[in-house]
Amino acid sequence: MKKVLVTIICMTTIYLSFSQNHSTRDKEIFDKYIKEFANKGMLPTSQLITETALFFLETPYVAHTLEKEPEALTVNLGQLDCTTFVETVLALSRTIKSGNHTFERFMEYLQSIRYRDGVIEDYSSRIHYTSEWISVNEKKGILENTTSANGGVPVKFDLNIISSNPDRYKQLKNNPLLTAKIKQSEARASGYPHSYIRKQDIEKNRSGFQNGDIIGFVTSVKGVDVSHMAFIYFQKTKESPEGRLTFIHASSGEMKVVVEKLTLEQYANKSKSNKGIITARAIF
Repeated sequence: MKKVLVTIICMTTIYLSFSQNHSTRDKEIFDKYIKEFANKGMLPTSQLITETALFFLETPYVAHTLEKEPEALTVNLGQLDCTTFVETVLALSRTIKSGNHTFERFMEYLQSIRYRDGVIEDYSSRIHYTSEWISVNEKKGILENTTSANGGVPVKFDLNIISSNPDRYKQLKNNPLLTAKIKQSEARASGYPHSYIRKQDIEKNRSGFQNGDIIGFVTSVKGVDVSHMAFIYFQKTKESPEGRLTFIHASSGEMKVVVEKLTLEQYANKSKSNKGIITARAIF
């Protein structure tokens, strides 16, 4: 931000976003979380993220909670989909690590994670594709893409599902200028170098994973990169004292946040359209 005026505009955008799209219930859930986690700032980041993810177990799965107009920061701690679950857990964990346990600091971090430049202008400001989301947040120093280190092989994403279907999105319907902006961002994101871990290679690379690592399930559906997001979880049981490699996610099948019953590899293999996974690790 080169000018003071721009800074003022950005701060105003943040203020308006904060004041519009959250409820008293969201603040109550936030306060409950802070009360429970205020003294956990010294935990390793992977452990803090995992415990934060588990805090939301049984929270209802609800899709499309961000699809409001005009575009603004939406906080919904009582209803989560797979993407908002991951973003919320990261923003809350980072808030604890910061030592500034205010709702305003949480919203600042959430906005930074969710929006390409941390500034909300319109629908195109939001990062809509997981591969780009990882790349952008890696540049911000929030995440590290660990896919290649975990046995990943190169993959090319041709991202176009949103701009190719503007009538499916209320923000784009009858709005060719905004659709064009989305198309430009898709082309830019498609140019990033990417890799993925083939689903048959997941278990043999388990030594490279940690609790709390972010995973995205890579799909073969044209125009899309990732169909689902979650956090890796080594679930210790009597049968698997070293930890069953699974994940925590907001499940559309169970309609709530759960620890997945299948292993990570089993889940990836059950879908014909799933090719494998991408992984990233929080580094705050």
